[in-house]
Amino acid sequence: MLTATLFWSLFSDRFTRNLFETIVKERRINYRDLRQSIDLDEEDTSERLERLKEAKLIEAKSAPVKDFETYYVTANGLSVERELRRQDVNLSTPDGTVKVASP
Repeated sequence: MLTATLFWSLFSDRFTRNLFETIVKERRINYRDLRQSIDLDEEDTSERLERLKEAKLIEAKSAPVKDFETYYVTANGLSVERELRRQDVNLSTPDGTVKVASP
């Protein structure tokens, strides 16, 4: 499971959150479609995907052409997403902040 520090370092960035949410929603998506779904250049996209892979929230299946690399959510990523929903953490706020519902 993610430490609190790693969680906030990943999800305090709205672009990383958007990438993760898109992959979770689709369960599997190729690089080209993922890039089209967000407003981020290739270098920044790759950097954020690498951070999500290092956290074991997603994995990638390589392809001869980068556009066809496939990213998919891992079991750990699904657990994190379920826990976020259970705790009512809204990662998709319009202003880009992370909100947690009060108990």
